[in-house]
Amino acid sequence: MTTGFEVERQSIEDEFNTGWVSSTCPIKFQNLNGLVKGTSMINDVKGLTKWCRLEILPAASNNAVVGGTTIRHFGNIVINLFTKSGTGSDTIRELADDVYDIFKNKTFDGIHCEAPFFTIEGNNEEWFQATVTIPYYRDQGV
Repeated sequence: MTTGFEVERQSIEDEFNTGWVSSTCPIKFQNLNGLVKGTSMINDVKGLTKWCRLEILPAASNNAVVGGTTIRHFGNIVINLFTKSGTGSDTIRELADDVYDIFKNKTFDGIHCEAPFFTIEGNNEEWFQATVTIPYYRDQGV
């Protein structure tokens, strides 16, 4: 059972980082200067052709069972994917498939992922953007 928000963050980031097969696609984690590329850090997205950003967005919390002491926390794991504008959507769709494979209907460290969904935001200045969102929940005993 997950015990708190920091454990939740660490578990989700570890699961993504471990499963992310695209070592050529650096990851921007929340509130971190720079991007993680394999085992090294890079300062910014200049010179990159693709990159992604992981965000963990907690949402509502409810009692897991009426009258019980377990709290069920809900949220969304959001992976924003970026490729260079004007290069087509095949690469971004391949990256989305990789994200699906990491999280779809998976349970790890007490975090229960549900079916992901994929959206395309389109061009944003020099980047073409798409997003994979994975709803999740975890239980926390009181």
